Amino acid sequence: MVENIATLDMLLRFDNCSTNFQLETQHTYCSFANLSTHLKTVAVITVLAHIGCYVPAVEASIALRDRLFTRFGTSDDMQENASTFTVEMQETAFILDNCTCRSLVLMDELGRGTSNEEGFAIAWSVSESLMKKGAFCLFATHFHGLRELSELYPSCSNYHLQATTTDKVCMTLPIVQP
Repeated sequence: MVENIATLDMLLRFDNCSTNFQLETQHTYCSFANLSTHLKTVAVITVLAHIGCYVPAVEASIALRDRLFTRFGTSDDMQENASTFTVEMQETAFILDNCTCRSLVLMDELGRGTSNEEGFAIAWSVSESLMKKGAFCLFATHFHGLRELSELYPSCSNYHLQATTTDKVCMTLPIVQP
């Protein structure tokens, strides 16, 4: 497990001020579970480092963050009579209203609560807003068109998890690659 987490140092360049936004993409035929796990691992490691606990890595350089924002999962809120899309947009609006250039923002599959076209437009707009705010963001997505953001913004980098196929089964590996 330590070796798997240590591979995150390719993705986590918290001490590099010029790289504020990271975008993770993965081929659509593979499971997205590993991307979600990577994002959650980043959150846990960041909190552990901030409270002075052991971080399961050979070496880590993690900048202090004023806030940690996450946008994971999709579900309705029956008590508030809110659809999956409404909950997703409310949480995203909260993040955009409250994040700073010292915040860590982790977003997993933003825009999947609506159509592909609308989801892509939302993910693109939110990505641009986060980059303008300067927040360090890891953004896992299935919208391959978002890769074009790295051509428009020098602070945006694209990464993906390595995948392999055996006997017609696609498996993602815990190896982050540019």
